[in-house]
Amino acid sequence: LLDHLLGLLPRLLEPDGVAYVMQLSILSQLRTAELLEDLDLTGRVVDFGFFPFTEAFGRHREQIERVEQLSDAHHLRLGSADTMATYLLEITHRR
Repeated sequence: LLDHLLGLLPRLLEPDGVAYVMQLSILSQLRTAELLEDLDLTGRVVDFGFFPFTEAFGRHREQIERVEQLSDAHHLRLGSADTMATYLLEITHRR
């Protein structure tokens, strides 16, 4: 879904427009950076926070762990709780 959204941004963003997109740490930051570069966009982290693994994420734990093994994606363990870092990305056209 994130790849698809990023692919739409070059057409949706005004020349001086800004998009704010939340990325979870269970997705590859390197892949996102590659996509932005390929799309002639630039992104920077303007805020971050934490998001707990909800039941929905727990049901997909095996898939998440596989993605983490194959990329720079990760989640955090805080005490006994699985948690993801969330990054607010500010995305613009490259100048």
